[in-house]
Amino acid sequence: RFSGGITSRDGYIDNTFLNNTELLGRSASNANARFTYILNKNWSFKLNSSYENREVNAYAFVGGFGATGDGIDTRVRNNAYEVTQNTNGIYKTSVSNTAVKASYSTNNIKVDAITSYQFTNLDRSGDDFDFSPADIQEISSDDARLSTISQEVRISSNNESNLNWLGGLYLYSITNKSDRRTRNGADNAFNPELTPEAAAQYPYDQLANNKVHQIGFSVFGQASYELTTELTATFGLRYELENSSLDVSTRFEKDGQDFVYPLLRAVPDDFDESTEFGSFSPRFNLAYQANDNSLIFANITRGYRPGGVNEYVLDETKASFDPEFSWNYEMGIKNKLWNNRAKLNVSVFYIEYKDQQLFNVLDLTTFSIGRENIGNSTSYGLELESEFVVTKGLNVIGNIGYLETEFTDYTYTSFLGAEVNNDGNEQIMSPKWSGNVGLNYDFDVTEEWKTSLTLDYQFQSEVFFDPENNAKQDAFGLLNTRIVLESKLLEFSLWGQNLTDVTYLSYGYSVSSSGIFASYGLPRTYGASVAVKF
Repeated sequence: RFSGGITSRDGYIDNTFLNNTELLGRSASNANARFTYILNKNWSFKLNSSYENREVNAYAFVGGFGATGDGIDTRVRNNAYEVTQNTNGIYKTSVSNTAVKASYSTNNIKVDAITSYQFTNLDRSGDDFDFSPADIQEISSDDARLSTISQEVRISSNNESNLNWLGGLYLYSITNKSDRRTRNGADNAFNPELTPEAAAQYPYDQLANNKVHQIGFSVFGQASYELTTELTATFGLRYELENSSLDVSTRFEKDGQDFVYPLLRAVPDDFDESTEFGSFSPRFNLAYQANDNSLIFANITRGYRPGGVNEYVLDETKASFDPEFSWNYEMGIKNKLWNNRAKLNVSVFYIEYKDQQLFNVLDLTTFSIGRENIGNSTSYGLELESEFVVTKGLNVIGNIGYLETEFTDYTYTSFLGAEVNNDGNEQIMSPKWSGNVGLNYDFDVTEEWKTSLTLDYQFQSEVFFDPENNAKQDAFGLLNTRIVLESKLLEFSLWGQNLTDVTYLSYGYSVSSSGIFASYGLPRTYGASVAVKF
């Protein structure tokens, strides 16, 4: 199989400071190839390879250092889709993936061996880091190279019996090399919090040549046993061990010469840092087939996110962070109703997070940002999924989710050095209500051509952008549609997103109460695509 594509989209953000109207414009091209060779009834081989090239014209955020939720609301109401930045960044990314899979199967077992390699190169320049017209901070250049190689071997049962099982081993090695120049601009000198000695050092450049290397392995297994014809129990266990190492080489430069930063008393020395963490992650499941149309289930799983190292720090005591853990509890029912003309699934869940890895300012002197373990939280809620076949070709879907979240222990030191306690607040980007309703209608135009019409409405309640719950996006909904005309060889489609042209912020964040940074969602957008199949 071979496939490829080219996509392009205009920008929709205006930078009024530089009179650029094409921010967030993007283009991409990709190519994919897949080869399958069946040697005999026992052996088969697959080779998958892909390449993608992307270019984005500046990431644009409204707000910035010192911005408040009220200030952003005013900006969105009066100057929607406008930013004022003194630089426009360019992101160029290329990604290549190659994977080889060898499979061996008999009447009793199946063995899969998967070897994969991925390489990503990111080249960005002129990226405004303060999102303001002031000359404060800019990523002048950043060349990052990420390579990943992995090997997985799985063996599983391949017959019908009361016991089904699988087990395996996963090995990986990840190397991330980056060469970054960050400009700390002249306007920093006007910060009233700085001493005259510190203010006199601006502007200067920070040059970081860093390497992060992660190697790890995991061993996993799972077994399902039919206790009765209706009740099946499943137990799984995974052990993961990961080692992360960091090589940091940082220096300062001013007017083309090495520069000694007084508050640090010297140009930072190179340093190495390494961590090693391991953990068991169990999974329990019970599934009860009440009848041919109803399945009741319950799950308990332990989540694990390894600890690691922060790349862009100058103090090696701030370089490492610990693992994050969670316990996830879920139960629900899946139903097929009215002779399979309707589907209705309902589930409830509860999640408890411990030692959450959250981004924060790790060093107030140099404004080094990275992960640290400063959060515990809980979330619980309900999800409902439904689909109905109204008549031949006409389907109606409706999904809704309810979510409650709370930080139970989240205290940190703010950008200005004050202690901030967020206990009891909601997690960021967590709407209490979300869902969608939609219609899909398929019909044949001729014997060779068929058409599908889709209408979809997505909605969500308010979300907060900061853990203090001061900045938010109010509730909103988006109306989308798509029309497709296709045959065996050709496919034409026309689509529209956000047809009612709702102005909204799709994402936002805050780091150590330093300000609010938020990005606009797509306005009313139209598009077309053509696909050729052969």
